[in-house]
Amino acid sequence: MTPEYITRTEKVFPSLTKGMKKVAEALLHDPYSFVIHPAKQIGSITGVSETMVIRFCKALGYDGFSQLQETLKQEMLKFDSPIPLDDYVPTPFTTNIRGDLDLIESNLQQLNTSELSSVVERIIKSERVIVVGYYQSNAFAYWLFFNLNYITGNAHLYRPETDARLLDLTPPNSCVIVFSFYRYAMDTIRFVKEAKNKGITVIVITDSHVSPVVQYADHIVLIRLGRASLLRKGPVTLSVINSILAEAANQIEEKGVTPASYKYFIKDGEEKNDHYDFD
Repeated sequence: MTPEYITRTEKVFPSLTKGMKKVAEALLHDPYSFVIHPAKQIGSITGVSETMVIRFCKALGYDGFSQLQETLKQEMLKFDSPIPLDDYVPTPFTTNIRGDLDLIESNLQQLNTSELSSVVERIIKSERVIVVGYYQSNAFAYWLFFNLNYITGNAHLYRPETDARLLDLTPPNSCVIVFSFYRYAMDTIRFVKEAKNKGITVIVITDSHVSPVVQYADHIVLIRLGRASLLRKGPVTLSVINSILAEAANQIEEKGVTPASYKYFIKDGEEKNDHYDFD
């Protein structure tokens, strides 16, 4: 069933002012922010006044922001409730998804948050961030590069066919983030070794402490795969990457040094201005 706040928002959306539409878009895209932030902060996030946020809540039929917030809390509780075992019917698809969740949970319990904090700090302080991944790891590298570039504005995806002299042109105050999983690509090892020799900080995301690239690493993010299948490493790796991206975004936003693309893509949604003009 569609949550009530979504139904109300979609119903009144055409009649809202431009300012209230900003709040509506934020609510539909990120309701969790409305749960954890007061009305004044929501106004700051969406670029409107606190009064506008309250007017929006009343346009939806709520007494004020606090009633909307309480409604959202109740919806979140429903969403977070586990599926009753009596209603859970195993199938090949649900079993595979459960396997992904179990692997993510296992990594969560062993996550080195101190090292992740150091990685985020290094990323934020770097003049350039080069992301490297060969073969299957290229998908992870591209995801990190694409989203990080909206957050920091200085990420670069290494392309061996065109970037032969990239490290020679990279400022010393930079870092390299390398994905290296079994079977470890030799080109990755050579690239990391060269970066290390040039004094560039090396961050390695890998599946083993004995991975060949570890000897060149300044920071290691370990993805514990055990005997998981080749496909199983995708969800857990992306989950760890997203945790790094989210924390980097939070810290950069707090510093107030986000690039112009940040609010458009990371904070408010990539396609918003394709539909509505909020200027």
